[in-house]
Amino acid sequence: MAKTFRILSCVAAVALGFFAVMFAVENMGKEPYIPLAQEELYTQPLCGEIIGYNDVVPLKINMEHGIISGIEILENRETPSYLGRVVEDGLVERFYGLTPDEAVSLSVDAVSGATFTSTAIIRSVKMTMADYAEAHDPGIWGWQLLGVICSAMAIVICSIVTARMRKNIKMSENQNM
Repeated sequence: MAKTFRILSCVAAVALGFFAVMFAVENMGKEPYIPLAQEELYTQPLCGEIIGYNDVVPLKINMEHGIISGIEILENRETPSYLGRVVEDGLVERFYGLTPDEAVSLSVDAVSGATFTSTAIIRSVKMTMADYAEAHDPGIWGWQLLGVICSAMAIVICSIVTARMRKNIKMSENQNM
């Protein structure tokens, strides 16, 4: 029984260590999420496949401390009247004050009379924010640290249990003599 328990606890410690190392290797090179005071994100070339009425609608998304603070519609080939409807409707302002995750999940309707242009803008903002959020995932480091801590605890517990079992076996051998 004691030998079986020692073997199982060692296997558990090794398995936890293996998963912690695999997780660390998988996420190697990813930076922890530390929002900068100011960042400028451009939707092109990432959103090059998203077409408005005439062509792509390039945007510059301004971020302050990880929050969308402004969206600028850059030079494009959209029909000015359609783009004017989008601006008048305040479409881009709906994203202001949101985190990347909130922007991705925001339900936004296209602007009537400028459906293709507004849909392209909405999709471009959401795709850029999804890409940004994925690249700056804060959850990586918490789970990685938890895996390392669990592995270390399992190894320590395994060592303590093994040492106590050895001590108990020696004591019982000495009493039998």
